[in-house]
Amino acid sequence: MYQEYGDHHGDTEDEPRAGSADAFAIVRTADLATRQLALRAALLVAGDFGVDVCALYAPNRGPAAVAFARQMAMYLVHVTCGRNQSDVGEAFGRDRTTVAHACMIIEDRRDDETFDQRFQAMEMRLLRMLRAGGTR
Repeated sequence: MYQEYGDHHGDTEDEPRAGSADAFAIVRTADLATRQLALRAALLVAGDFGVDVCALYAPNRGPAAVAFARQMAMYLVHVTCGRNQSDVGEAFGRDRTTVAHACMIIEDRRDDETFDQRFQAMEMRLLRMLRAGGTR
């Protein structure tokens, strides 16, 4: 019924052999550039919202302010920087559906002119930071 750990039947190119270097590479990792963008966005948003940047990467949701700051950072990386939702989610320890939800939340909030102006200022700061640092 279930294969024992280390048992492997079928030597296809798509399936790594037990004991090979790729045997434990089950989860695809976001590329380094996306992780760097996520960190820069997280630092920017955390500073603007006055939350701990480490809380944005915590496995739990956290307080509402932290969850909202994380949503903003994910939106910035996905929409402003053009990274795909799967990689953005992985960079924040979430999945793509969480990123999609975050984008919906932020899009709805952008209807508020005051919020949108604050958000646009953050976008501009992130883009200036990226141009200065050369990441993209």
